Amino acid sequence: MDGNSDSTVSRGIVFAPLKEACPDRIVLGDCVLFLPAGATCTYALGTSLEVEYTEQNGRRTVAKITPTKVGN
Repeated sequence: MDGNSDSTVSRGIVFAPLKEACPDRIVLGDCVLFLPAGATCTYALGTSLEVEYTEQNGRRTVAKITPTKVGN
């Protein structure tokens, strides 16, 4: 194994309104998150979301998307 590769997997959560939805990724604020193969995001732009993700080698992949209510 190459000693320079980083295969560490990190986890995180982003809370933000949906800014952009593409077939392969979503954008929340200034954060780009890639959708897993076969997944889609059907929420309307501007919907407040909580997105759980994993990050490996600088790529953030969505694990779970949950709509949230503003002001909870």
